[in-house]
Amino acid sequence: MAVDMGIITKDNLGKLLGDLSKTRDVYAPAPGPGTGREGMEYRSFASGGKLDFAYPSTRLSSKGILFPQREVLLFFKVAEQQGAPPPDREIIIFGLRPCDAKAFTFLDTVFGGSDDTKGNPLYRKFLDPYYAERRKRTLFISLACNEPPYACFCTSVGGSPFGTEGADITAVELGDTRSEKGRLLLTARTAPGKDFLEANKSSFGSPAAPDTAMNDTLKKKAEASLKVLPVAEVKKKLDESFDDEAWEAVTVNCLGCGVCTYVCPTCHCFDITDETGNDGSGVRLRTWDSCQYPLFTKHASGHNPRVSKKQRMRQRTMHKFSYTVETAGMVSCVGCGRCVRYCPVNLDIRESVLSFAQS
Repeated sequence: MAVDMGIITKDNLGKLLGDLSKTRDVYAPAPGPGTGREGMEYRSFASGGKLDFAYPSTRLSSKGILFPQREVLLFFKVAEQQGAPPPDREIIIFGLRPCDAKAFTFLDTVFGGSDDTKGNPLYRKFLDPYYAERRKRTLFISLACNEPPYACFCTSVGGSPFGTEGADITAVELGDTRSEKGRLLLTARTAPGKDFLEANKSSFGSPAAPDTAMNDTLKKKAEASLKVLPVAEVKKKLDESFDDEAWEAVTVNCLGCGVCTYVCPTCHCFDITDETGNDGSGVRLRTWDSCQYPLFTKHASGHNPRVSKKQRMRQRTMHKFSYTVETAGMVSCVGCGRCVRYCPVNLDIRESVLSFAQS
């Protein structure tokens, strides 16, 4: 019988992931160069490394591991072309928060070629081979938020600080969260998750009734700490307010810097460019783009249908809370709060959406 749950200390999990890094690409949160825990990012984890648990969430989500910020799609020379080599190792991502794990369920609808149409004929089923190849090789081990950060609002968009969507295995810190000897309760949520626990069962102990009881207590406490806002049910209001002058007030302070889109785990706009050398050889690159940039929608004719910040901010908000409800059957905001935390002028998407919901 496959193993569904297991108990492991933090230091032993670090040793296990370190051993697995010899044959797989393992990623875990770590401070970026010259930054503290506010600058946590996903970095390669190797044998001898120590896992870091004392962080609210990473500055950038794990989206960039499967959908890189700059990616070579193919190489070419004159009339010849050759696709970029596919990844040859399995991937393990540890420590992504439940909101980030859930974000991949949306990215799957964009890049992964899902057959789940949710009854909507507009739902896209195109396959992006670059994302899909990494996706099928990746195991997600999420880490529950015992103490959700101030900007989080996952429960307002159908999530939870102990959510399971998108995760192959969920991990919960039990007992002393500051000690390396602190224990983790791991629960398999998918068949690959069960296979992982089964293959490494010698590293895990069996959870007892007090462990599962503590898990339930921590979950209730974490969920109770978040105020539920009606931001997920505003589609009709937003649709009715498309031409409302209130959009001007919402975006008057916006710099158009695009930070909100780059830190967002579900934003997925990109540009494709060709770079060539004097010998006729070159590469085709895909790079992240942003709907908040003036050139994003500029046509070759010079016409731009979204010439103002108001129109661009409206597009981002409508996309997350209206358009994807139609095309994918879900709100494409997971409530991670990064756009709130990192906006240089303190714009708050919760306040923006609520201003229309309450109008």
